[in-house]
Amino acid sequence: MSDPIIILTEEPLGADDRVNIERLVDGADSRLLVLVPANTERHLLVDFLENLSMLDVAKAFRELVDRNPDAVAERAHADEILAASLAALEGLGSGVTGQVVDGKAVDGLVAKVRETGASQAVVITRPHAVADTFHTDWANKAQDQLGVPVLHLYAGSGFIGDLLSVGNAMSIFGNSIFGNKAAGIRGGTQHDSAQEDAAQEVTVQKSDAQWREELTPEEYQVLRQAGTERPYTGEYWDTHTEGVYQCRACGAELFTSNEKFDSHCGWPSFWSPLAEGNVRYIHDRTLGMDRIEVRCASCDSHLGHVFEGEGYGTPTDQRYCINSVSLRLVAKDEARNDAQEAKPQG
Repeated sequence: MSDPIIILTEEPLGADDRVNIERLVDGADSRLLVLVPANTERHLLVDFLENLSMLDVAKAFRELVDRNPDAVAERAHADEILAASLAALEGLGSGVTGQVVDGKAVDGLVAKVRETGASQAVVITRPHAVADTFHTDWANKAQDQLGVPVLHLYAGSGFIGDLLSVGNAMSIFGNSIFGNKAAGIRGGTQHDSAQEDAAQEVTVQKSDAQWREELTPEEYQVLRQAGTERPYTGEYWDTHTEGVYQCRACGAELFTSNEKFDSHCGWPSFWSPLAEGNVRYIHDRTLGMDRIEVRCASCDSHLGHVFEGEGYGTPTDQRYCINSVSLRLVAKDEARNDAQEAKPQG
């Protein structure tokens, strides 16, 4: 029998969560154990700030005024969440069981992973802007104490907080991480090795030492080591300025503001690159997941990932989820001024 998978959730799991967990199980006979905290122990001020950050002012003040914790009511609510979650995951793996956890949620998760010898832990929460940004969310706290991967999902969506593995934080980009056929090429077919080998030859080649010297530590970590910036923190995630987005490593033109759209995922999103030859794709099947990585075709720097079939209603039904730190925006007015300055004087 495969190792058990421990799932800690603060929300009742539903159909979308089942799809994500089913992809993670991938036909194995893993036993699933769902944990629901009796008390989420969220900080009153932190929750207030998080609601404000999501522009939900009414909810922020309502919870600030109305909050009056009742242990019996919270326990009953946790029981309801557990029952709904077990029903949602019924039939997956070799069986699904669960329990309500008293005390601190992360302590309960860590104890159960150690007790069962689980090799995979999953944390499912709603977005918590403050905790997710400053790495104080449950997944990060659990990883500080565990030596197994901790997958952080946002309830009901598949959006990712982090995938944390031993000694290395590996961030996954955006939605559909378990393979919504997000191929990054027209018609939805996936790239194979031959297609990758046929990708445009890299024209900007530098040594690792040169890249380290030219890029800031954050730029190097994302562009050259395939890292990711935290959601809602990048320079361009909510930018609507007209212009062209260049590769921050080599200056190649990659995307334009014409194809940029508001996906509300926390990273700049485009429904198409400036031209297909300007980017290249790598089929990424790491850790049992199926994603398409997007790289700059000129210098082979990491940009992000591309997904499709998410229902955004864009012309291509695709979302290029790109790190702000991988890009440099040349505004339309700036480009016009540069062109005028470069014009010969007569």
